[in-house]
Amino acid sequence: MKILICSSIYPGLAGIPTYCKNISDELLARGNHVSIICEQEPNQKKFEVINNKKIYRVKITRNLKKDLRLIEKRLQIIKDDFDLIIVLWYKYFRPVLNLYHNSKKVYVLPSIRKIDMKIINKNHSFFKKHYYLLKNKFSVGLEKEAIENCDLMVCLGKNMKRQVKEEYGIDKGVVIYPGVNHKRFKDRKSVV
Repeated sequence: MKILICSSIYPGLAGIPTYCKNISDELLARGNHVSIICEQEPNQKKFEVINNKKIYRVKITRNLKKDLRLIEKRLQIIKDDFDLIIVLWYKYFRPVLNLYHNSKKVYVLPSIRKIDMKIINKNHSFFKKHYYLLKNKFSVGLEKEAIENCDLMVCLGKNMKRQVKEEYGIDKGVVIYPGVNHKRFKDRKSVV
């Protein structure tokens, strides 16, 4: 099976790239062909192969509408038919939806943007709150679009699934808890 994973960055130490690494390693070990598309950080190549995974990178501008066009353009250059696309970052879902009509699309929510925006704005002045709410309205809309249009939505906990229903009025998806890599993390009882 040919699988594309859309991550924020790769490789990296943050939550999304760590999740991307874990899931891509497991899919590769099961005999799948894995490609990853992500943001290009300084000093990273636009394309490289890491541990048999094709890594495609996009230079992001921090202008969301422009970034969507850049991501879509990069996906068009890849010109690969994927059986499954796993989206870990909301920015990638609309370009994937526009280009890959026959691929199954899984959206894994790292968090609920609508709730994130409320928390970020909690201590701002009245005017700054409204500025950020307007600025982030588009990103919240993209997240809702991904939730509505994915073939499968994965929530990383029961609380997240409940929040999706409360914030967006959408009751769908499955709960799959993130796994623990037992090779990296040992049970305290077994530590000498």
